[in-house]
Amino acid sequence: MSTGTIIEVSASNFREVVLNAEKMTLIKFYFEACKPCKELNPILDELAQEFSDCLVIGSLDIEESKENNKVFKNYGGHYAPTMLLFHEGLLKKKLKGRTLEELRKELSELKAV
Repeated sequence: MSTGTIIEVSASNFREVVLNAEKMTLIKFYFEACKPCKELNPILDELAQEFSDCLVIGSLDIEESKENNKVFKNYGGHYAPTMLLFHEGLLKKKLKGRTLEELRKELSELKAV
């Protein structure tokens, strides 16, 4: 599904893209005016290339619709950016890293499991 690019996710395709995905799926919940959210973009682009064999990375704009915001809230979202890792239809982990090195380490540890 992923070729190392970040895909747009919404409430309407969340089940298909995230919950039914064969690979682990990392979703960045963001909103357009969020500076820290934008700062993650080049980091996630790099990680999408590096982990393309085992990970799909997507982003969901929490202000685009009420439905998107509801998905965010359903998974405990309180602030943006929030990055959640899903696998086999379940929320597996909230990623805490904000730098390339921190996120690479978190993902490498999960890949090794």
